[in-house]
Amino acid sequence: MRRSASSLLKDFARLADLQIQLLGVDLYDFWQQARLGIVATLGAVTLALSALTVLLFGLADFIQTAAGWSEALSHVVTGGCALLIGGLGLLLGLRQLTTAAGALQRSRQELQENLEWLRSILTPEDESET
Repeated sequence: MRRSASSLLKDFARLADLQIQLLGVDLYDFWQQARLGIVATLGAVTLALSALTVLLFGLADFIQTAAGWSEALSHVVTGGCALLIGGLGLLLGLRQLTTAAGALQRSRQELQENLEWLRSILTPEDESET
């Protein structure tokens, strides 16, 4: 029994090592292929955020002209609306991420059960009774 458990443990360690090596290779391949996409996405997001500021100032000026409000009031209303919309988006996004994180709990629980099973297999019978 001890030899079988030792062999099982060696196989498990070899499998874990291979999985880690495969993850390293996959991450390297991902980075090689995704690097340009990540840089382009970051540049696009930066440009879009910069344009959003200009658009908000334009909207405030439009409100000032169309409604006859003061410059300060139109800027405060525009900024407040943008802050409200951004806050709601953040709240919805965080709720979605919290819900999505539940899927990771399933994997964590499965790993925990597998480790408990492995411990029960590797623990000698006389130790498990004490």
